[in-house]
Amino acid sequence: MRHVDPSIPGDRSTYFAPAGRSSDAQLKDQMRRSLHDPCVEVVLEAITGFILILNENRQILAANQELLDALGWRGPSVIGLRPGEALNCAHFTDGTDGCGTSEHCASCGAVLAVLAARAKGAPAEDECHLSVYRDGELKPLDFRVRATPLEINGQTLTAFVFHDISVQSRREMLERTQCPALRRALFARKGVGRVRSRKRRALVVFSSTPQPAGTDPGAYVRIARAAAVRQRAPG
Repeated sequence: MRHVDPSIPGDRSTYFAPAGRSSDAQLKDQMRRSLHDPCVEVVLEAITGFILILNENRQILAANQELLDALGWRGPSVIGLRPGEALNCAHFTDGTDGCGTSEHCASCGAVLAVLAARAKGAPAEDECHLSVYRDGELKPLDFRVRATPLEINGQTLTAFVFHDISVQSRREMLERTQCPALRRALFARKGVGRVRSRKRRALVVFSSTPQPAGTDPGAYVRIARAAAVRQRAPG
């Protein structure tokens, strides 16, 4: 169900996070006031991982060099975008105002962490599972995300740090889904081996036991079973 946030001027209806964006003039002013702040410089240069600095409308003001290099971004091209738009999330076009405003966004760990951090005024962590378009193909990506509020020159920004855990997530998923099946298969083979082993022991005893002449086939089966019972008996 769509809702409108009356606290945001010009807010359009949204399925989840608040809509509304800063104007180009506001973005330039926010960038000027934040990027020359020593705190922001330290965050961008000293913290490992992919880092974005977001304004109150979840729009990108800056990104660290590691992220720019990894994704082939050019700095100016992502200014004003939201994280899902810059990453080319498959669902950002479903929203009424881009990233964060579609029905799918209600389960996105990235926007949940950003909203929680701003609401609590404290860091918030989550996991984000995205389907993104890369080279014309839809690919899954998994991130561990952390959003931290920053008070910079009278404005509240968000330091958004995320690490790619796609390989780890795939391994854990395989362990959860494949390992139980593998264990069941091994136990089944072990059980079959035990049955075959018992049959072989019974056959050995049976073959070494003098058989009465003219005995019907059923008698041979009964003799074999009795031999197997004796074989299992203690002492």
